[in-house]
Amino acid sequence: MSGLSLIDKVTLGAALLGGAAGVAGSFAVLRRRSLVGDMLSHASLPGVCIAFMLMESRELWGLSLGALASGLLAIVLMTMVTRWTRTKEDAAIGIMLSSFFGLGVVLLSIIQRSRSGANSAGLNSYIFGEPGNMLDSDLTLLAIVAGRGRTL
Repeated sequence: MSGLSLIDKVTLGAALLGGAAGVAGSFAVLRRRSLVGDMLSHASLPGVCIAFMLMESRELWGLSLGALASGLLAIVLMTMVTRWTRTKEDAAIGIMLSSFFGLGVVLLSIIQRSRSGANSAGLNSYIFGEPGNMLDSDLTLLAIVAGRGRTL
């Protein structure tokens, strides 16, 4: 994939991401769980920040593992809140979404104040997206994940 131009990388990455997200999103809508995806995207922010603080680098695998751990914790907590309290599922989703995202914003501001700030490390563009910075390794990983998701 190293022979691809920047526009080709961005186009291919967007197509792979759109295809994988479309398949997962269809199942979420059919099961009436579309807000869970929104919660997971917001809940991943503290995991990305903590992984960045521990690794002090922007490596995709580490930040992705941090996001995965944070998202799984949000799902577990949401399930516990709905099972052990009278809180309905949509309210529990909203609680987790706002709590985790708020924690992530606090952690992001702490990172930005540190000497290895998120702006100098490119963490803001990583979190909020900048497809022009996509590396060949990112595109390869995205292709593997998107291809693997279709076979499940």
